[in-house]
Amino acid sequence: MTFALLYTVAVLSKQTCRFFASVDQVEIESRLQHKDDSTGTLDSLSEVLSSLDCSQIPSPKRILVLVPDAWLKVTQPILEHPVSERLLPLAALSYAVEVTFAIPEETHYAFYQEPLNSKQTRLTIYSCSQDWLKQLMAPFEEQGQSCILMSFTQYQQLKNKSWNACLRQKLSSFQPNFQRQQRARLYLSWGLSISLLLQCLAGGYYYYVYDAAQTTRLAYDQILDVQSTWLQDQQAGVFPLSALNLIQGLPKQVRIEQFYAYQQQANIQLKLPKSMVKLLLDNWQKRYPKWGWTFVQEVISQAPGQELVNAHIQIISNED
Repeated sequence: MTFALLYTVAVLSKQTCRFFASVDQVEIESRLQHKDDSTGTLDSLSEVLSSLDCSQIPSPKRILVLVPDAWLKVTQPILEHPVSERLLPLAALSYAVEVTFAIPEETHYAFYQEPLNSKQTRLTIYSCSQDWLKQLMAPFEEQGQSCILMSFTQYQQLKNKSWNACLRQKLSSFQPNFQRQQRARLYLSWGLSISLLLQCLAGGYYYYVYDAAQTTRLAYDQILDVQSTWLQDQQAGVFPLSALNLIQGLPKQVRIEQFYAYQQQANIQLKLPKSMVKLLLDNWQKRYPKWGWTFVQEVISQAPGQELVNAHIQIISNED
């Protein structure tokens, strides 16, 4: 499960600035339908920004400022061949510098490349100078800890409108190591995910081994208890020893609940699957056909595919 970061969308126009919460996508899309093809000027911008009511900002920590496309420099050159991902930022920067008349260090831009046919591609660049960006963002940066700028069309074309998706498409200055840092963050997230998965698998395996060891130890302790009880009986003869041999080497599905043997009588209580009861008794009776056998069983669990019973077996030796 993922949790989207909430942010405020500030939609700027020549007349006003409206604030929306990022979850109010229907209202935002409706507002963006009002196209403003007039170029923004410092005078009109000052009037709008001076009348801002910052108390209306829903989530001041993160603010996305949307401006009409006409307020930015938008170029869409047709390229005769696709540009590699490594060279694409430099190619887009060269076009942005031409239209903003700013030096590369003071040019902010965003771009994307789309194929037109098997050979040609169209490179779309949104750009502005650093001075213009500061004028647009100054009032919002006073309120928000993280403020980014995009055009109406950029935001409308985003399928995923999460804050992280907007960060990848914002107008920013040229960052030579951006792609390398992006790949490093991706590899780091993969590494953390794999590490967490391995830790979960290791924890599960440890619990399985620990549980199996505890079960084995419990079964071994039960056998020791049975043997200890028999050894303490000084009057134990041949019959108790023969009865004790019956419960040696039982399958792991059979659990010994109680064993008592004295002189010519023995009582055994077992917990086992119902399907094994008849097989076990038939085997014992074949080994000792002269003994008297009394058997009572009680169903204790009816799990799907396996019914467990408590079997109470009384044995009386008829041998002299």
